[in-house]
Amino acid sequence: MNKTRTLNKGEKIIITQGEYSDFGIVAFAICLKDFSPDDILREYLTIHPDQAKEYEFDETAFVRFLLIEKKVIEETSNMFEWHLGSYRNPSFYITKTKHISGEPKE
Repeated sequence: MNKTRTLNKGEKIIITQGEYSDFGIVAFAICLKDFSPDDILREYLTIHPDQAKEYEFDETAFVRFLLIEKKVIEETSNMFEWHLGSYRNPSFYITKTKHISGEPKE
């Protein structure tokens, strides 16, 4: 694990995963309290030790954990995805963002 700085209440963060062609955005969020990303990831992996193995980490489940633990809240209000196409084919579309939790936001 790389040592990271503390995330502070009110900061907006983009949670990402992957590298190269596998890179993607998992969630947009706002921190609800100060916390150490290292500590919260360690806590999550203590509960889910099977996800500490390579290719086993479930990013979506981890973000749900952050939401349940009230560390972050999703920030999707007034956001739209601007998709620039696939396979280098410029087939643009713009759509409302979805929530990682799969539940409608209150």
